[in-house]
Amino acid sequence: MRTHDLHPSEPPSPVVSRGAEGELPGSAEDCRRQSALVANDPAEQDILNAIEATADHSGWQ
Repeated sequence: MRTHDLHPSEPPSPVVSRGAEGELPGSAEDCRRQSALVANDPAEQDILNAIEATADHSGWQ
């Protein structure tokens, strides 16, 4: 690779920053916070209804 001026690449490291309350992204606290934000949002219910209407449940028991 170096003969063609190519260099081995490294995958980018994710940037992990804490949220406003100091929680890590993806943590249980962050998931609860995000769920509470959309809990009573009418658009969220529309999205969930659309997903349910198009979901393929065949093969699930």
